[in-house]
Amino acid sequence: MAELHLIGQIIGGTEFSEKTICCRWQLSSGKNWRVLEGATEGQTQLDTPQIGSVSSWNHPLDVHWATRGLQGWPQIHLQIYHLDAYSRTNLIGYASASIPTRPGIHYIDAPAWRPLGTFTEELMRHFIGGGVELADAERIQNGADRSRLRTEATGRVYLEIGLVFRDFKKFGIEY
Repeated sequence: MAELHLIGQIIGGTEFSEKTICCRWQLSSGKNWRVLEGATEGQTQLDTPQIGSVSSWNHPLDVHWATRGLQGWPQIHLQIYHLDAYSRTNLIGYASASIPTRPGIHYIDAPAWRPLGTFTEELMRHFIGGGVELADAERIQNGADRSRLRTEATGRVYLEIGLVFRDFKKFGIEY
């Protein structure tokens, strides 16, 4: 079987209106992919930038897959949360990115967005906290479904991904 080893980090986030934020992440892949080693989901620490607006997470990623085919190539899905003054966590954005299909080091800029609610829901979000969240996380992954949502841009998440390919050419996969 061909193997893919991902070593990298979630560097941080910027341009978010809230300051005290963290990121929950999940790596997903298709049926042909099997995780040999490493965590495929987790959460960064909370960061409150003192200077500027860049939250630094520097959260490590290290996953090793084996695969029989290219269908279901891995993707990373991110949910960004804000910790408010009352210690409540509020979702402030979703982001997602496909893992690059070439070996080497890659820098990814993943734009974040959040669904917009009705006027009343947005007013409640502003004064009380909380807000509209997706009932089905599959919408993060499927751009066709996401195009039917009313959304707004909320910020950006930066990732550094290093990829090592093994035995892809042996199985006739050119890159």
